[in-house]
Amino acid sequence: MHRFWISVAGGVLGGTVAGFIGWQLAGDDIQHVGDWRIGGGRFVAFLVMLGIAIGFLLARRLVSGKHHISDGYMLSYTRIAPKTEGYREGAKVTVADLVAVLTTFGYEPIVTACDETGEPLGPIELDTPLAGANIGIRDPQVKGWVRLQLAPESGPGEPSAAGAAGAENRRMGLLDTWTHRGLSTDELALFTLRALDHLAGDLTAGRRSSQLGQDAASLLTAGLGDKPVHRDGLARLGLNR
Repeated sequence: MHRFWISVAGGVLGGTVAGFIGWQLAGDDIQHVGDWRIGGGRFVAFLVMLGIAIGFLLARRLVSGKHHISDGYMLSYTRIAPKTEGYREGAKVTVADLVAVLTTFGYEPIVTACDETGEPLGPIELDTPLAGANIGIRDPQVKGWVRLQLAPESGPGEPSAAGAAGAENRRMGLLDTWTHRGLSTDELALFTLRALDHLAGDLTAGRRSSQLGQDAASLLTAGLGDKPVHRDGLARLGLNR
């Protein structure tokens, strides 16, 4: 309810400012014969109504925040295999590994922990295992953000529910996008998909909004260049959420 009254106050302020401007421009013609049909009074009234409408809409936009559109991908993969580092074998793949790959693509990734609804909770440790992670990924030049949520790693694949034949379990994941305009967020999601394809086995993905089946991540990202092309330096000036 307080948002409504803030919007009303914005309308009143807008109308006041517009009325003052109109009076300065046409005040000398007020109260002349035919004033409300062809004179200054009608002009001032028009500006006041226009100012009220603009002030109300601007105030409502400010208190409501940016309009964000949610979309994304459903993911499926076999497992995130441990990596080998010198004499160390079986080191877990971490959030830092994903950040490193995104950095090589040209991004400046900022990662945060998320809750089950996708709301940011604050910074996340880079040594957090990627399997089971629920993270938000932002970039200063991207007008939006993506959320990656992966299933916990439970060791080598166990027989699936349908798998008397011993088929390997496939893990599920989500790659959500939240944006209010432009292509930079969807491009970040695709590069994240490409980065994840380096780390997860047999990764496939499909649009949440599509009724079609999933395709190999390499096929979905085949149209990408080596570097993102939709990052926008002006995004640094706005809220990137």
